[in-house]
Amino acid sequence: MTGALTVLEDSLRRDGLSPLDLLGDGAGVVPFAHYPDGDLYDRVTRSQAYFHVHAAGMAGHFHLFLRPGGMPPGMVALAGPTDAPAHLGAIALDDQGWPVAVFATNRWVTGEAWYGGADIIRMLPCFRLDLPAPFARLGQWLTAFVATHGDVLARLALLRERELGDGGMDDESLEVLARLSLL
Repeated sequence: MTGALTVLEDSLRRDGLSPLDLLGDGAGVVPFAHYPDGDLYDRVTRSQAYFHVHAAGMAGHFHLFLRPGGMPPGMVALAGPTDAPAHLGAIALDDQGWPVAVFATNRWVTGEAWYGGADIIRMLPCFRLDLPAPFARLGQWLTAFVATHGDVLARLALLRERELGDGGMDDESLEVLARLSLL
């Protein structure tokens, strides 16, 4: 899948675009609002993603999720609602809309169900966003990103688990638990 990501990113560059541009006009981005409205969601694979920023003028990030029904058999949440998604990680973008890092947040940040690192790793190959226009290309890019950077996201899942330790899932002083540079 590394080849797929390279082909997609080369195509974007030839078109003068970045992954962020695939969301449409970025003017007027409201902090903490999800883009696109209603999120990106694949009803077959139960994969989900959205983009947002925390403050006006900052580069934002994509959050990546997998919902129950799209997970491998035997997945049991350690905390949180049983129908809530698992947060697979987030992709931090630079000012031009290109990925620079991945990071993992605490459970309270996204309202996710909490799964152990080994379970998150087993979920990564299940992430696939097959979307209709106008977000088909963005879904392809996010899918290829996860497949290509699965090893980094796997390390992130284990680091997140280690950083949190035995408690603190609802400790609002612990927001970002782990971050790995892609540069």
